[in-house]
Amino acid sequence: MADKSNLIKRIIFRLVRKRIAGSTSDSVIKRLRELNESGFHTTATLLNDHVTDPAKARYNTNAYIQFIKQTARLRLNTDVSFRVSQLGYDVDSRAASSNINQVLAAAKEGGLRLWIEDEPQIAAEERIVLYRDAKRRYPNIGIEVRPEHLSNGSAVNSMLTGKDMVKVRRYPKVHTEEEGAPKGEAKSYSDCITRLLKSKAKVTVLDGDASLLGRIASANKDYRRDLIVELPLGYNNSKMQKLIKSKLNMSVYVPYGKDWVPYITERLIDGKTRKLAVAFLNRDNGAENYGGIREDE
Repeated sequence: MADKSNLIKRIIFRLVRKRIAGSTSDSVIKRLRELNESGFHTTATLLNDHVTDPAKARYNTNAYIQFIKQTARLRLNTDVSFRVSQLGYDVDSRAASSNINQVLAAAKEGGLRLWIEDEPQIAAEERIVLYRDAKRRYPNIGIEVRPEHLSNGSAVNSMLTGKDMVKVRRYPKVHTEEEGAPKGEAKSYSDCITRLLKSKAKVTVLDGDASLLGRIASANKDYRRDLIVELPLGYNNSKMQKLIKSKLNMSVYVPYGKDWVPYITERLIDGKTRKLAVAFLNRDNGAENYGGIREDE
């Protein structure tokens, strides 16, 4: 069983390694610098979701603070994205509040933009309350939401204003990047982006769906001017080149860290790669132990 697990670990990591900028801050700094030199803005995030005690939350907080200081010192063109559960929100909300404030203070000192990511296990309304509190302390922070949060009449939709920075991100479904989203879903998605832009919110779309991005690229300049398209690291290069030629405002989402399995199974946008990885994971009962794979394995 151990040999089987090790083999599956290696197979999965080879499938997804181009989607993850290594396991250390040095590896992600190198990737961020390369992307910046190629003309891309970036957003970096630490892959570490399973916080069950205050010590781990403290470790993650320190990791973010040191990473923010390092990127600021190197003057990298990057945002930093974090999940409140990483900082202990599910363990001790009071300690989490202190941890969040320390990350905000580091970002303020370094002049970096922050994002609070979506988490299915935490209600969007709860995260927006946290976001509102954080924004009073540091205005240069945004909130990530899913399209279903933005339907007409939804509580989340009514909580967002033209002063907000909003990142819209779908969680992957069974369709692949080549198949694209079903027409009804794609239209609903486009509609919620349009509503945000009309409200004068600063909008980023994190997605890899070629059909949706093609429609955005062909939209009028006024529509595209206030919209940033963020692609997942490792996105198809030929498709990326087409988007570059359309002169979109573009960024690259760059995850790093040892705890990459949740990212692959929950957040990875490229459906085909995700399907293959999940298929391998489902063949082994030890999937939860796949963290900590080095790039040289």
